[in-house]
Amino acid sequence: MDKAKISSTVRTMQLITVGLVMGIAMFATVTIVARSQPDGEAPNSMMLTTIALGFAVVMILARTVVPRMIATTIVNGMVKGKSSPFLPASANRPDAPIEKRFVAAYQTTLIIGHAMVEAPAFLLLVSFMLEGQWVAFGGGAAMALLMLAGFPTLSGVSAWIEQQQVRLRDEGSFDNWVGGESQPG
Repeated sequence: MDKAKISSTVRTMQLITVGLVMGIAMFATVTIVARSQPDGEAPNSMMLTTIALGFAVVMILARTVVPRMIATTIVNGMVKGKSSPFLPASANRPDAPIEKRFVAAYQTTLIIGHAMVEAPAFLLLVSFMLEGQWVAFGGGAAMALLMLAGFPTLSGVSAWIEQQQVRLRDEGSFDNWVGGESQPG
């Protein structure tokens, strides 16, 4: 695989990841400042915090399944010559380079996975701001760390693409693929 063909998209994914995490970090700063104000007395409740923590657990579990299902659907559809509503038009063309198609699939699932933990991060931080429970703040921070744990690297994205190609070869689909190039570059 020619890593130069995917490096600019990997850089874009890195910028998206950093941007999303920075949004959480900036809002976390706002919540700390808001809680430190003299009128920031915490109510004697953890109801919102409990709901937010439950939501976070559900989304973490969903994040382990949903992006993989979407990636499999996209890649299997590419082999069958089907376009995907998840991919940009430039990657949906049958003549699009194979690397572009695979890296677009990876980028799509990365963004979906990040969005799935970004929402509970903000909910946890709002609950911290309203209820003052540090466990909620910690949960929000944990969501940001979870996003950073999946930080895209050129070698990681390349390995994922190669895994997809191996899976398709094992299924006998890759060599028969008429869309794009039939062999990796």
